[in-house]
Amino acid sequence: MDCPVTAKTWVKALTVCVCGAFVCAEVWAAAALAYDADTGVLGYGIGTDKPTSKAAALADCTNNGATQPVFWFWYSKPGWGATCYSDDGGGQWAIGGALGYRTKRRAKRIAKRECRNGGGTNCQIVDVFHDTTPTKSEGGGRGMHLHS
Repeated sequence: MDCPVTAKTWVKALTVCVCGAFVCAEVWAAAALAYDADTGVLGYGIGTDKPTSKAAALADCTNNGATQPVFWFWYSKPGWGATCYSDDGGGQWAIGGALGYRTKRRAKRIAKRECRNGGGTNCQIVDVFHDTTPTKSEGGGRGMHLHS
């Protein structure tokens, strides 16, 4: 009789551990953006916290051709993100970014708005991504812009 009780106990413990892992992932989800100040090359990263998402964003920026990537900003809630870029052809660029939005459409709209706020005139979406942490985004989010 000890065996079924022990098995039930282990199943309960395993269930608690699995659920606990998802709760921790939900609380500590983060996304970050990076850029190259000379070229406006963009990169994004998703991690369990600010340092891991920052490192992933800098690495992605380098992989995209940046020679001097700079950490831009991060957001700690899961959801959709987007980056947007505008280049006037004369060396002036503007970029917009959005992180942590409930829908892909909203993230794209915020990124374009931020690009225009930075002086961009022909803002084009560069990347759209989703932090796949198993939770619903609250719809908040954060957007920012930069320009040369």
